[in-house]
Amino acid sequence: MFDWLSYKWSVPVNSFYKEYLISPQFSSSKNDEAKFRLKICPSGSKKRDYFSLFVICDSKETSFKAKISATLLNINQRNHYGLGWFLSNDSLMETNFIKIDDLMDREQGFIKNEFIEIWCVIGFTPEPRPRLVYVQHEDEEISMDCEDYECYFEYGDGNLDGCEREALIVADALQMVDLKEFCETRLAKMVVYGNLKKFTNLAVKYNAALILEKCLILRNRLDSKCHFVI
Repeated sequence: MFDWLSYKWSVPVNSFYKEYLISPQFSSSKNDEAKFRLKICPSGSKKRDYFSLFVICDSKETSFKAKISATLLNINQRNHYGLGWFLSNDSLMETNFIKIDDLMDREQGFIKNEFIEIWCVIGFTPEPRPRLVYVQHEDEEISMDCEDYECYFEYGDGNLDGCEREALIVADALQMVDLKEFCETRLAKMVVYGNLKKFTNLAVKYNAALILEKCLILRNRLDSKCHFVI
């Protein structure tokens, strides 16, 4: 599993979850001019531990898409979309060390030259962290749909490869079972995508107990190909 702590990317954003942020800027490997910028800052929304990721791309769609893209899920059937990504095994100094598949607004087409705000906390650590997977366009009013005890959590799997480019941040059954105690005490609901190849469908919500039950069944079957996106 990738451990962002070892790469000294940035300061911790939250002492409780010990989450770390990625570097706010990346340079192109072909020249010194950055093709895109990432800026992360606290959202300050409803006193939640959410952070904003700003993505600013250049004018060339193909150039931008080759460097960073995202799979957007229309979670609430409005103009907010979930974000999924993973790290590649390439050197972290390469421009493609973050591979996000297909930056598409599935209703309006490719997003280019736009200031978009992606609500999430990112990074790979063994610990879960709160996530609100919505995208806010420009100054559009933010809509927080999760209730106080219905927040979303991510778990990172550092063994993703190119064949799993459609995957969101995933956790397999064994990881979930290992985190059983935390899930039972901290989570009321979680978002699960049972099929990584069809994750564009709307999320199905399970409570923590049902998720753990399903994970135990999968582990007993030793089905290594079955993952949950949570």
